Amino acid sequence: VRYAGLAAVGAVVLWELARAGERRDRVRRALIAAAPALIVNVWWWARAAQAGGRTAVRQFSLYGQVGYTVAEGAATVTAWLAPLVRAPLNAWMAFGVIAFVGIVCRSSVIGHRSSEQGEGRQLILGAALITFCYAGLVLAARVLADPDIPLDERLLAPAMMLVTVIAVVGAAAWWRGAGTGRRAAVGLLAAAWCAGSLIVTRNSVRYALRTGSDYADICWAGSPVAAWVREHGAGHAIVSNANVAIFFQAGRLARPMPGEMDANAMRIFVDTLRARHGYVVLFDQACASTIEQPDSLVRALGLLPEASLRTGSVWRAPDAPR
Repeated sequence: VRYAGLAAVGAVVLWELARAGERRDRVRRALIAAAPALIVNVWWWARAAQAGGRTAVRQFSLYGQVGYTVAEGAATVTAWLAPLVRAPLNAWMAFGVIAFVGIVCRSSVIGHRSSEQGEGRQLILGAALITFCYAGLVLAARVLADPDIPLDERLLAPAMMLVTVIAVVGAAAWWRGAGTGRRAAVGLLAAAWCAGSLIVTRNSVRYALRTGSDYADICWAGSPVAAWVREHGAGHAIVSNANVAIFFQAGRLARPMPGEMDANAMRIFVDTLRARHGYVVLFDQACASTIEQPDSLVRALGLLPEASLRTGSVWRAPDAPR
């Protein structure tokens, strides 16, 4: 939603700049289109800076090694365009679908003699512009703000929806001038894609209902660490290396475990933990292999063990009341 909203604003601004008219009018329209988003974002940044001080959510830098991210995105798109088809055939099928959509959309954009075709052309161009802005924004965020941004189904969902709109509108225009044989071939391929997509969706729903999905997974729901927080965490501040799991499974907020800290920051952390009767709640990697294990930081902070559990541990500050 965040990426899609910003991309939509950028697309509208570019659209207004590209429309016919005098340069002054086009710039004026673009500024009017950008004004609401600029006002809201400036207000939000000012409020966040006032509430959170100088704590940064992201460290802006230049993060390279985008090859893995691009490969993940290609795998996601291939699985979407060729459901249930195994490699290497799925890659060829995905390429064929992309080529077909490109051909029919090109014919729809170039050949728009009727008013109905003109409306379809506008819709294709608008959806393509938003898709371009969305992809550019996600790529910029990956390179400049967060190297861990995944190109999975969740993040590519807005682009998938937009490309579906483009494909349907372009195919509808192509369908009117296509022969019976071409219509039959494309119709069979569309039916096969729909059937494969329904099977994949059914399997995903069954998995979600049987074992849960993401932080609703039975591994998180049955975690002894989450159960400990539910039973003993009331009235205590909680810091965790999986604070989202605490929110979903214990029904309360938890601050994320900080990364590297200097001596002064560690002293403040321990003093604050002691003053707020807090606990550091750490999950191991039983439910997710990507959870960081801050063992060296725990030792450097001098924290004392409060509870040792099957899927993690709980720590307290030295001299903290129990």
